[in-house]
Amino acid sequence: MATSNSTKTKKSTEFKLPKFLKLNKGTMWFDTSGPNSSGIRLYKTTTKFIGRGFISDAEYTNYKEDGYSVSKDIKVDKNDNASSQHGQYGLVDIEDKSYFDTTKIDKSNISNIITAYNNNILIAFDPDNVVVPVERKIKRNFSYKKGSQNGTDGDIIFTGKNKQMYDKLNNAKHDDLVSFIKNAPFSAKNNIMDLYDYELSGYNRLNRPRATILDALRAKLNTFAPSMSAISVNDDE
Repeated sequence: MATSNSTKTKKSTEFKLPKFLKLNKGTMWFDTSGPNSSGIRLYKTTTKFIGRGFISDAEYTNYKEDGYSVSKDIKVDKNDNASSQHGQYGLVDIEDKSYFDTTKIDKSNISNIITAYNNNILIAFDPDNVVVPVERKIKRNFSYKKGSQNGTDGDIIFTGKNKQMYDKLNNAKHDDLVSFIKNAPFSAKNNIMDLYDYELSGYNRLNRPRATILDALRAKLNTFAPSMSAISVNDDE
């Protein structure tokens, strides 16, 4: 009997996950419930708060019930600070548990991971190509506003020596500011010098130096010679 050539072979396509997945949404993600769970626990943190020298809640409970605890080395924080009397408080670096290797998960327990990946809860990650976040530093002449009760706690505020000139730099219209600079008397030399410093540092609404303002400031400062050195323009300004 001849074999029919109308029989079609169905090809199944397998969903392929990236080798490493990292937690993208939220601060933690657990896949520990249900028959198909992978047992993965993810935490988006690389530091842990340590207090009193007790490693876990269970150990502390045992201490309260039994009246003693097992002697252990006192943990230290990232600055090697520790207390010899009551344990210590502080942050210590811990292993990065925000990502995992998908190839180590049994295929029968990967359905929840696929769902989380499709919903952008987990994203592809390359542990060998980690971008270190840039630490934000406060510019010179600035600080943080502290202790306010109106929702502005943490705002950056100007703390430099000449707030009047800083405010003028940020509030005056361009033409009015140029006019102020051009008509400033010799007695305003210190104010003009501060304006120049602030503008060159980008302490204005644009957060960058403006050529027209710098030109006006240099021209005015050069008129104050010979009481001060002339202001020159460098290629990198």
